[in-house]
Amino acid sequence: MKKEEIIYVRILTVIGASALMALILIFGAGSGLFQRIANGINDNTLQLSNVDAAIYSLYFYKGLDVLYRILYAVTVFGLILTTAAMFFKLKGAGIYAVLSSASAVVTGAYIVLCSIFEGNTALRRMVVHFYLKDVQTVAPEHLLGLHWMAGVFLIVLGVFCLVIVKGTRLDKMKAYSSSSKAACYSVFIPVLMGSVIFEFLRELLISVLCQRGDTYTASAYACIRSYYFGGKWFFDDPYVLYLILAVLGIIVLSKIKLPLPEKLRSAWLVPGILTVIGVVRSIVYLFNAPPLFGYLTFDEKLCDVIESAYPLYMLVYILDMVFLMALVVMILQEQGSTKKILAVCGIATAVSIIGILICGFTAGLPAMYITAAAADVIGLIGLLYRGNIRGSHH
Repeated sequence: MKKEEIIYVRILTVIGASALMALILIFGAGSGLFQRIANGINDNTLQLSNVDAAIYSLYFYKGLDVLYRILYAVTVFGLILTTAAMFFKLKGAGIYAVLSSASAVVTGAYIVLCSIFEGNTALRRMVVHFYLKDVQTVAPEHLLGLHWMAGVFLIVLGVFCLVIVKGTRLDKMKAYSSSSKAACYSVFIPVLMGSVIFEFLRELLISVLCQRGDTYTASAYACIRSYYFGGKWFFDDPYVLYLILAVLGIIVLSKIKLPLPEKLRSAWLVPGILTVIGVVRSIVYLFNAPPLFGYLTFDEKLCDVIESAYPLYMLVYILDMVFLMALVVMILQEQGSTKKILAVCGIATAVSIIGILICGFTAGLPAMYITAAAADVIGLIGLLYRGNIRGSHH
């Protein structure tokens, strides 16, 4: 085979392996690998060797789920981005391939190590101690089953891709290289913002503040997260889903001539469609919300707190989604430097965290959601302002 043919075969191999790893992660492990086990323990649908220690097993798998969700989001986003970028020959595709393959190896190793050590009592005590101070009987359980196989496949395929990319120097080829590595790394800012800040840090802070407040606030938060939106389509989907759709929309619309009017071939088409879906879904849900009084509780005050907070939760969710997709559009279209984008993200995060802390001690759950929504709006204004300035200079 000629050198060009060998390189072409290796490029196709990386594309196929990246797509396969994404499928293994989505369907083999899933975004809620550990959360599903925790839910099974909570619902008494899983058989435990020691029922008396169920609470410790519940928090153990919830603890493992925290890091896994971040790894899952970064990895599946990177793998799908790599597949599309390599196929359409985008600048920086080689760097995406290296980052996503390395992330797949780390995620696979995490799944395998958790499978090996899930019965280790010392590890269980350490993880559970983050949630409960008084840890007594910790019974070893083995509930991950054969999911370790997904981890092994991710490790093998991830190393395989790294060897091909580095051996062929795909990340240095003109078609796949980028003049700015920082710009390539910045593509992962939205997924980190969504998984680390929105899904983990902010929710953890709101949860802790609700637990420190009165019983109505704590109960309302638990009800909103489970009874109202747990398992509901759109509002229970991880943010990485919308980021993937936004990335694919931007790439496809920029590379494929679709029979659409010029205005509809904008990078904002997919974010716009998803925003409309979110608004319509929220309006429909407002008029068809699950009944509270007489079904979940007979406490009128608790019902009032929940009914005043859950519409704001939907608002925050939609604004989070729009803010993250705007980040993706700005970064992929190079509208604003990485430093300025990081500055906007930092300001929005600081406003959100500080505002939630103040409202958590002085107001209540609705006020915390209002603050989070305001932070998203500030972030969106900052992104659009930076984008307009960048665009005006061209």
